[in-house]
Amino acid sequence: MGLKYFLFLFFISLQTWASPIRLKLYEIKAETEGALITKWEEFSENSQGISTNSIFVAGLPEATATGDTWDGVVERSGAFTMTDGLKIPRFVVVNSDAEGDKRAKITKVDIQNNVFLVKTDSGRGSAFKCVMDGKSYIVTNLHVIDGASIIDIYNQKGITVPLPANVEICKEDDLARFPIGNEGGLEIQEEVVIGEIVIAYGNSQGSDVITELKGKVLGVGPTTFEVSCPFVTGNSGGPILGTSGKAMGVASFLTLRKSEWSKKTRFEEVRRFAINLQKKQSWFSIPLIVFQKESKILAESEQSLEEIMNLAVQYGRSFLVKTKITASDANRKKAQGKVNTAVDSYNNSKINANQRCWLFFGSLAEACEAIPEENREFWSTEWSKNRYNKITDLSKEYAIEIRAERDEVGRALKSLK
Repeated sequence: MGLKYFLFLFFISLQTWASPIRLKLYEIKAETEGALITKWEEFSENSQGISTNSIFVAGLPEATATGDTWDGVVERSGAFTMTDGLKIPRFVVVNSDAEGDKRAKITKVDIQNNVFLVKTDSGRGSAFKCVMDGKSYIVTNLHVIDGASIIDIYNQKGITVPLPANVEICKEDDLARFPIGNEGGLEIQEEVVIGEIVIAYGNSQGSDVITELKGKVLGVGPTTFEVSCPFVTGNSGGPILGTSGKAMGVASFLTLRKSEWSKKTRFEEVRRFAINLQKKQSWFSIPLIVFQKESKILAESEQSLEEIMNLAVQYGRSFLVKTKITASDANRKKAQGKVNTAVDSYNNSKINANQRCWLFFGSLAEACEAIPEENREFWSTEWSKNRYNKITDLSKEYAIEIRAERDEVGRALKSLK
């Protein structure tokens, strides 16, 4: 493999126990016990540029991807015999994420006065104090406070934050903020960089304690970024901090999308995303009392639509249980009646399959359409009106889908005769 290969072997033989090393990884091949790096670049004073010699790394984190700059730590090194008989230089490393956390200088943050627990009558979440647009705000996700009649925000000692008369709702993203004057708070970091060590603080699983979860940035986009911090439900609305101690984003949502193409990659596992605070956002300012009243009706309308759609998806079971539609205003009472008709017709053995199918899906489609029938003139804010219009569009979309399913099932039933 040439002089450079033997120089590299000599170099790693001189490494001391647990010596840090930084590599840019260009080509990675997964192996059963680690990863085979076939093209890489070492960052050191004696770097000789990009190398096409192979090295075997045991303990490379699963999140490491082609193009990453990887900070590893050599615990021991030597030769590893591959299946083809070649002697390949070997790094045996501790988890580089954990070791990177130890080595990275993380600025201490006053968690007591800047990170908060959120409790509402509909769930739990997190929040934090942040300086945005030159003012101080308590920031959280909109979905944390959406539909809540009661919103309590408090610190680790249980001291409640007095909420102002108005709440501001982001026009583009799942964010809400409460203006609190000029009380300071976390600053916003100017840039999010892939590979940077980050910490997520929040109310994990709604357990009413603030947890600290470390990880790194895995991917960056224009509005969100992905992290490896293992945050869960309850962390929504909490800050993602960089080593600078500044806020980079808001822990917001998780996804799980398994497919044939994601097998044996990190993409078949849960992925975690934060809303990027570096982008410029615009806001609706709404009286808090109005927001609580109108968001509750709107959130319940959305939930009712999902419950109706879930019933349609459940078609094919031998028995369907009646669903209680969320909320109590007149339009959802009408929808509830349609849902009851749908389920009763499905469970009615006295009518034939074609009639059951027609009544079941037809009634569910009408139930969807009933959700936004009233309250058209009720909304007092631009945010409420916009959201109501989206719910109206969704109800029409669901009704069309349900009727299409009715027609398809009806054709299938006729073909069985």
